[in-house]
This record gives sequence, C-alpha cells and structure tokens, in this order.
Amino acid sequence: MKRFKCGSIVYRQPPSLYTMHFDIRRLTPGGYRYEDVVQAFRMEPRSLLFAFRVTLAALLALWLGQLFHFRDFYWAGVTAWVMAIPGRGVVFQKAGYRAAGTAIGAAIAFCFLHLTPAPHLLVFLIGIWAGACGFMACRYRRFRAYSAQLSGYTCSIICIVGLQAPENLVTGFALERVALVMIGLACSTLLAWAFAPKMRSESLLEQARDWAANSTKWASDILRFAGQSDGESSVNHELWAGLSEFENTFVQAAFESKKFRRRLPVVREFVCAQISLLSSVRALARLKTGSADSTHAEVTDILEEASAALRRDVDTVSVARLEQLSHRLLRDSRDIVDLNKRLAVVSMAERCRDIAALLRRISVSSRLNADGAVVAGALAALPTHHDWQVSLSAGLRTAVSTVVMGLLWLKLDWPGGAYAFVFTPIACLLFGTVTRPDIAMQRFAIGILCMATAFVLWNAAVSIGWMRPTAVVPFLISATFLGGIALSKRFTPAMDFNTNLTALLLGTTGSLVSLPTAIEQGMGVVLGMAISYAAFAAPPDIASWRVRHVPARLLTMLTSISSDRLCIDRQSWEARISDLVGVIMIEMREKDFLTGRDSLRKCVLAMDIGIELIRLRDLSRINGLPCGLTTILESALRFAPFADAPDDAAAHLRASVEQLTGPSDPGEDPEQENLRWTAAEALDGIERCLHNWRETPRAAKPPV
Repeated sequence: MKRFKCGSIVYRQPPSLYTMHFDIRRLTPGGYRYEDVVQAFRMEPRSLLFAFRVTLAALLALWLGQLFHFRDFYWAGVTAWVMAIPGRGVVFQKAGYRAAGTAIGAAIAFCFLHLTPAPHLLVFLIGIWAGACGFMACRYRRFRAYSAQLSGYTCSIICIVGLQAPENLVTGFALERVALVMIGLACSTLLAWAFAPKMRSESLLEQARDWAANSTKWASDILRFAGQSDGESSVNHELWAGLSEFENTFVQAAFESKKFRRRLPVVREFVCAQISLLSSVRALARLKTGSADSTHAEVTDILEEASAALRRDVDTVSVARLEQLSHRLLRDSRDIVDLNKRLAVVSMAERCRDIAALLRRISVSSRLNADGAVVAGALAALPTHHDWQVSLSAGLRTAVSTVVMGLLWLKLDWPGGAYAFVFTPIACLLFGTVTRPDIAMQRFAIGILCMATAFVLWNAAVSIGWMRPTAVVPFLISATFLGGIALSKRFTPAMDFNTNLTALLLGTTGSLVSLPTAIEQGMGVVLGMAISYAAFAAPPDIASWRVRHVPARLLTMLTSISSDRLCIDRQSWEARISDLVGVIMIEMREKDFLTGRDSLRKCVLAMDIGIELIRLRDLSRINGLPCGLTTILESALRFAPFADAPDDAAAHLRASVEQLTGPSDPGEDPEQENLRWTAAEALDGIERCLHNWRETPRAAKPPV
C-alpha cells in the first residue's frame, strides 16, 4: 500500500492498477529518469505475461493478414501493438472506439477520393477533415477523443494510398485497411479476454474504502490546520488525482461485466460526495468566532473517527454526534443577541448538518452497491470539456498544418513527402490532446531512435552473415517482446518502437524495407512531426490558455445558476466541478505554473459558491415564502456570481444579509424564521468565498 505525506500526516493510497507514474517536470529526455527506464524493463511475472499476450496477439494478427493475402498485412500487427494496454476493460473499450474511428475515417476517405480527381482539392478536404477531428478530439474525453483522432488520420492514410494507386483499386485499399484493423482488434480482444486478469470487485471495494478514509481524514486536517494555512489552497493533489483515476478504472471495468455497469452511478455518487465533503468542511473552516475553535475541534475528532470506521468498513459511520452538535448550536443561537455571532453559529450548525449528511452518503456509496442491485437514477458523466476556444485553436492548427504539408508534398514531388503528409495529421491530432507537446515529441523521438537502432543492427547483422534474412520473424518477436515488457509499465516510447519496427521489418507484402527507403521514410516522418510540433508550440500555448480561462468559465456557470438558466442540482454541480478539476490537475502536473494553482483555488471556491447558489435558488422556490424574503433572495441571486466586480456586489450581499438577520417580528412563524436565517448564512458563505476569490491573484502569463 503506497503512502503519501501531507504536513505531518501520512496517508495510505490504494494501489493503482497497471499505472506507472513519472515526474515529467525533470529536465530529462521525455521526462524519464534513469530509475524509470530501469523499472520499465524490469522483468516481473505480470510483465512477462502481458508481453507474451500482446506478442501472441500481434503474431496471430500478422498470420491472419497474410493468410487472407492482404498486401499491407503488417497493419494488422501494428493495430495489435496499438491495442497493447494492460487490463481487460480498457482493451474492450479502446477496441470499440478504434473500430468506429477506422470505419468513419475510411468512409470519409472513400467519399473524398470519388468526389474529386484534383489533388489540390483533395489535400484541402483532408485538411478540413483533420481539423474537424482535431476539434472533436480536443473537445471529448478518453477514448471518444481517441476515436476522433483515428478517424482523422485514417482518412489521410487511405487518401494518400488512393492517390498513388489506380482508380479501380481505391475501394479495395479502403476495405483492406478496415479489414486489417478489425483483424488486429479481434486478436487483441480475444487474447485479452483469455489471458488478461479480470477486475476484482474485492479490489475495487478495498480501494473505495481507502479513498473514503483518506478524503475524510483530509477533511479533518482542513479544520485542524485552518489557522495555519490557506483553506482554499489546501487541496490534496494526490486525493483529487486518485479519485479521478479510481472513477476511470471503474468506467473501464464497466466494459467487462453488467455488474460493474450497474454500479457506475454509485461510483459517481461516491466521488462527488467526497468532493462535496471537502467543500462543506472548508466553509466551516472559514467561520472564525469565539466558539468556532471548540466546534472545529469536535468536528475534527468526529471526522477522524469516521475515517477509521470507513477504513475498517464498519457497517455504519456514526453521524449522530454531528447531528446533535447541529441541534445544540441552533438551540443556543436563539439566545445570542449579537446578530453577527448568531449568524456564525447558525452557519456552523448548517455546516455540521451538511457534513453529517455527506458522511452518510460516503458511507453508503463506499460499498459501491456490493449486492449488485439495480440503482435507480444516475449522474451522467459529462462527454465534453466545454472549452470551445481551446478546441477551435487545436482544430485550426491541425487543418492549416495538414494543408501546408500537403501543398509542399505536391509542389516538391518528393517520395518521402507522402510520409510527411501522413504523419502531419497524426502528430497534430496527438499534440492537440496533450498538455505538453514537447514531452510527447521527446517520447516519440525516443521510440523512433530505438527502432532505428534495432533496424540498423538487423541490416548490419544480415550483411555480415550473422543473421539469415529468413530469421526476420524470430528477431521481430524477440525485439518486440522486450518492448511489450516496457508497455506493461506504460513506458510510451515502446509503443512507437514496436509499431514502426513491425512496419519496417515486414514492409509491403512481407518484404524487408531497404535501408535507403527507410531513411527516406524517416526523413518524411521527421518533417511531418517538425511542422506539427511548430504549429502547437507556437503561442498562445494551449495548455496555459485553457488554465487562464478557467475563472471566466466558472463565473459564466455561476451566473447561469443564479439566473436559473442552468437548472442543475447539487450532485450535478459536484460532477461538473469534479470534471473541471480533473482537467486542471492534469495540466498542473504537466506544467506546474502559478496559473494552475490559482485556477484550482478558484475552482474550489466556485464549487462552494455554486452549492450556496443552488440552496438559495431552492429556497426562493418554496411556496408560501414571504414576499419580502423572496425579493431579497432574487436581488441577492443577481449579484452573487459577480466575484470580479467592484465592491458594490459585496456591499449588496452584506446589505441583504443584514436585512435577513434584522430584528424578528414577534408574530413570525418559527419555520419562516429558520428559512430567513438559512438564507442569511448561505449569503454570508457566498460573501466569504467572494472575498477569498478577490484575494486570489489574477492568473499571470506563465514564464517561457
């Protein structure tokens, strides 16, 4: 069990399935340290089994491609290597999206080749389609993005082959490409089903208990160190990343069995409840009164007890003490004369009640519906990032780069230009979806360099008689088996090594590609990659652009909530913020700039503001609410989201709070009084968040 430390507290982190972490901020090629490379090629039983499985899948795919007399049968083996991913569910998931992307790309290429005989117009159409796919790949997540990428460069590959072939063979090439991909997918899926370990419910349940215990322990530390550190900045990066990875693991497990698919709504509820717990605890930590310290200490003790109970998988996590504390605070607040102090005590009571409800949610959902019963309702996973500017930028860069490279190829009439034109959309579609194109470029270069070395050694061994030309298959098996061991540890250069070595050693119709031809192809690949990298390395940097625009997007969503244009409940809002934080966390890990930390802090604050806005909006809809209270709430909702506005918004909120906490009418209904104070403490919480938002420095342009 991995441990990580925060302050003076050491937490347990559940083991991640088939994951290898690298600190890519180090100034080393591809971000890899020497220890990372040694670990990647360390032979372990699991790594050897994985390498055996994917090598057997590649050989089976190559044999079937040759059996059916396909011309470029090596594509079947390349597909099998691309599908070399540990785990069953992720292979099944990727296979489905790759099949869809290949079919769509082949269909578009078929239409392009039959619509126009003009090469320049065809290049323009390929560029437009590649740009559209780049837009969709940047817009969507996980394997939806992968499917869009594949559709983009499948179209370019088939079109290039079609331009160089007689017209009556175009349809055959398109169908051959699809058939070979399907063969590779079928072999990979079959071998994964036969040999890959199944996802175990017990392992996932153990991870869920540990993440629940860790998040509850972290919540207690937010209160414990509230006076020593900034609560808004106190975000456990390991916890955020771990919860996102855990959810992604369960999404992949859903492709293995119906039992896991039924549990997906519970997993979403599990993750969102922990995010919301931290939000409520942060709100409690912001309250500073004379009695706050004793309340914070009592809640801290309760949270630590809950963390221990969750780790032991106790049937019920006791929340009775929190509920009793909430009732006691509400009862004591009625005797407090000072309105500001009374408001703080009411706020603490509401937070304690909220924390109790969230602990109950976490306790129930941490079992992930172990009995397998059908779950009513679901929190739908968001399909897109909702970031039009970044997506449009990636799409335009991809389209322009593809068209420019295509025109250069037609103008120069250089044989290696075809490979440059093919690899340009491939590289652009890759760079558009990663945060650090320079790291992706380095890792690709490492794989290509290792492949070139192996290819040259093979040619040298054959030329001096050390190896027979007929020994190409044993040599390919030996070399790619070693790459398979590295792939089991997610050592990404091994992917490019395996796929390109397979293509060069087998070539077209199973003949070894000559050294001059390989050099010519390599120069084309380098040129295509260089143009693509230049397009995405040019300012403005997409990753930093995305992070800098996070606060504006958050304010837009908050304004939509307050104006009732975005009618979502609390759990849906938690899910939106969870998805957005996941994107920021990736970019912070890749580019550790101040902009990322500030955006994360504002994302956390927006989470808290949104929850309060939803509470206020629900209060304003209660039937029978006094007209004066309704007017105050509607006016406050109009001003609440304007965090970057001058002090007039804060002054208006403070005036609304004072109106709500004014002297009560002796004849006022107690229920109406409770609603009035609930609205006041919600507005007070928003005001505190807005103050912290304005105190956050604006995102500065990161250093070059």
